[in-house]
Amino acid sequence: MTGKRVNEKNSGCRYLNRLVWRAIALATVLVGSVAGCQQKSSPVPSVSITPTPTSASEMTQRPTSSPQNQTSPTPPLRPTTGGTDAFVIQLQSRQFAPEAEIQSGSDWLRTIPHRRVHVLLQLYEPPDSAAKTLLGQSGIQLLNYVPSNAWFASLPSNLQVDDPAFALVRWFGPILPEDKVPAGLLDGSIGSWALREGSRIALEVSFFEDVDLDEGKRILLKYDAAITGSTPLSNKLTVETSKDVVLLLATEDSVRWVDVVPPPPTTHSEGG
Repeated sequence: MTGKRVNEKNSGCRYLNRLVWRAIALATVLVGSVAGCQQKSSPVPSVSITPTPTSASEMTQRPTSSPQNQTSPTPPLRPTTGGTDAFVIQLQSRQFAPEAEIQSGSDWLRTIPHRRVHVLLQLYEPPDSAAKTLLGQSGIQLLNYVPSNAWFASLPSNLQVDDPAFALVRWFGPILPEDKVPAGLLDGSIGSWALREGSRIALEVSFFEDVDLDEGKRILLKYDAAITGSTPLSNKLTVETSKDVVLLLATEDSVRWVDVVPPPPTTHSEGG
């Protein structure tokens, strides 16, 4: 019985040893498989993100600095009254910067025999609605604008120098006949299309906008002018008259501009 027990005991030990070795072998296979899987897959590194503290002002949306979002400053509505360039009167016949005074204009005004007269007038600055009202109350009517800051205007010949509206006026004076005629016409440079028989020429005579064309016709008849056309929209009459009266027409207070008629339109052939 003793030998039999010893054999059973040895047999049990051998069985346990086989189980242990199988467990060790299985564990070795599992470890190798896990290591192979880790080598085949790409590791994904973890990134630690640390938030940057942001103030409340920085959290508001900031405008971009692209050129589309940058606007130039709004130009001033009125010219700078300190610079002389703002007061250079630019006519076709002359350019000049008058002194800031109205006494000489007032002295000339007293020599005018008519109730109203057309003048060249310069203001200190472009008039707003209040200034226009003040000018109108004194009988001053602004007509065509003339650079810089000047107008052809109409005003009463009895206007006094202490009139409240003159506080807005920098300078005013007469419109010269040479201011109403292009230099070429005064020099006798007249296109053939404007020449007529008997030393006569075809002219366009424009009147100031506050002058009725019926009054314009009466003026032209004084110079033996034959009226051949009328353009009410631009307050203009077309006439044929002697070329010797051109400068005389320009001396008329109601006349704004005198020039020869434009040349006829040029006809172009299809093959040209």
